[in-house]
Amino acid sequence: MVTTRGKQVIYKESASTGRKRSTQAKLKEEPPSKKRKSVTSSSSTKSPSNTTELDANGSQLISKVSKRKQGRLAGVMNMPIDIFAETCSHLHPLDLLHLAWASKAIRRVLMSETSKPIWKTARKNQVPDLPECPNVLTEPQYTALVFTTICQ
Repeated sequence: MVTTRGKQVIYKESASTGRKRSTQAKLKEEPPSKKRKSVTSSSSTKSPSNTTELDANGSQLISKVSKRKQGRLAGVMNMPIDIFAETCSHLHPLDLLHLAWASKAIRRVLMSETSKPIWKTARKNQVPDLPECPNVLTEPQYTALVFTTICQ
């Protein structure tokens, strides 16, 4: 006799087939599995946590502070966009690419068309001998092509 999935299976010997299987009813009812309750927000008018906003001085921020736990990039996320752009223009293009891969909010800022001057300044300041970006590639694509071994 074997119990599987709450059913009792009995194997009986028979002369013609060697084994005969018969299934009996469930031994006992199992309680339903416990599910986690999903928590929904009562306010449906919340703005997304990764939108661009202004701080108290009127400077544009990368994103507003969300209620979830902030990681190591929390200070960068609350930095005014003009200071962020100036800081990024002094980075090596590969470091700028890695920074863009680090967070969705930073990626949204750095991969946009408006951040093209940041990429150009970083490329010219750090690697002056590098040729101009071809028209068929964006600055981040050109940086990835030149400095990484990733092929897309």
